[in-house]
Amino acid sequence: MPALRPGRWLLTLLVVMTLAAPAAAAAQWREVAPGLAYRELSASPSLFGLPWKLHAFRVDLKRWRPRVLDARQQAGRATATVEALAREAGAALAVNASFFDEHARPLGLLVDEGRQLNPLRKADWGVLSFKGHEARLVHTREWEPDAKVTTAVQVGPRMVVAGEALSLKPQTARRAAIGLRADGQLVVVVSGSVPLESNLLARIFRTPEADGGLGCAWALMMDGGPSAQLFAAIGDLRVSVPGGTEVPVALGFLPR
Repeated sequence: MPALRPGRWLLTLLVVMTLAAPAAAAAQWREVAPGLAYRELSASPSLFGLPWKLHAFRVDLKRWRPRVLDARQQAGRATATVEALAREAGAALAVNASFFDEHARPLGLLVDEGRQLNPLRKADWGVLSFKGHEARLVHTREWEPDAKVTTAVQVGPRMVVAGEALSLKPQTARRAAIGLRADGQLVVVVSGSVPLESNLLARIFRTPEADGGLGCAWALMMDGGPSAQLFAAIGDLRVSVPGGTEVPVALGFLPR
């Protein structure tokens, strides 16, 4: 086995420390509106020895409908904050969605209200789609166009598939992600200011709630780093996690 360079040895050690971190401490779900619940998860140490926090929302698709919120719907505008997009659409909850290029053009499939806004991209990503009250998360190569799909977002990588966490390239960043539970409900997550390692986030998603995780059978990363951001305004709850940059599209949830 070849010797590890000092920098690679340190990265390996940090990843092992991260994966060995204790289970997250989590408050109970608090219903903030019919079909919409909120909780926080936190733990220490993180990769950098700091406590991290996740804001999590559980969404019942029988009561909430997803929409792709497109900044380009306003003439002369290519990007906006997720908060601005949520407020304009009247969405109670919104999170950043797809990747985008240097010209702020979204990358990957986008479908809103049955209309394709952006084509499928050949990439090792996933497609999160919605049809009626049901959600589905598949690999890009498994995607088949369906006229009954009302909303879809292509991004990646997938983190959890059929209850198993995938082995991901170890990277740390601020994170936004969406998971799908066995009961069909979604879990929308964004991290706070402390970056998270990708495999740790995958483990949190697939770990049962009783053990401090989110209990999701499927999970997908949204665009992370400076793009990661979330806004929620439901009743007396306000959660604003701003990003470091504006984005062209977000995924929002509106009451049915």
